[in-house]
Amino acid sequence: CEPCGTARRMRLETQATERCLSLEDVIKAIEQLRGEQKQSLNGFNQSFEVLNNKLDENTEALKQNTDKMNEYLQTIESLTAENKQLSRSKHNLTMAVCGVCIKTLGNGIKISCNDCKKDFHGSCVKMSKGEIDYLASEQLVWGCEPCGTARRMRLETQATERCLSLEDVIKAIEQLRGEQKQSLNGFNQSFEVLNNKLDENTEALKQNTDKMNEYLQTIESLTAENKQ
Repeated sequence: CEPCGTARRMRLETQATERCLSLEDVIKAIEQLRGEQKQSLNGFNQSFEVLNNKLDENTEALKQNTDKMNEYLQTIESLTAENKQLSRSKHNLTMAVCGVCIKTLGNGIKISCNDCKKDFHGSCVKMSKGEIDYLASEQLVWGCEPCGTARRMRLETQATERCLSLEDVIKAIEQLRGEQKQSLNGFNQSFEVLNNKLDENTEALKQNTDKMNEYLQTIESLTAENKQ
């Protein structure tokens, strides 16, 4: 080290003043100093190389994590846009208006007409929640008053033109029941699929956000380590 080298030079200078050094003594002292200097430089170079390699590794890891974070950001942006679209679709479903009072249906008790496909407040068509639930559980059709009136008029017209048999009436009723069942099932399935998709996207968005936070913490840690 530098203090030891200084002390050695001082000893040599003291010895030089006390006696005349031979050429062999001087060469030996110089070779010893060169060896110590070479050893010191080699140690420094090794330490510098290790530090430089570590810095390169951290820089590469930082780049990879940054790329990964950008991928997650793009995924989050895509999921967010899709989530908003699904939310708007769900909102539009819940914002349907009653066919009687023309007010928003919301999440209250409601029923749909099998013929005109309009939705109605249960109270506006004088039906209780129990009655509506019963129709759904029994897979029975329901029609609003205007559609019922129109249907009766069509039947009356047909009756004047020809005599309807009991079989014709039963067939018409069964057809109406089938259409109502298909309509209700289709709506319920669509609504359920939409809800499930929205839940999946929300969960995926949460997981990706958590993952992005982990990468951000890693980046901050690596950045701090690189600054050292």
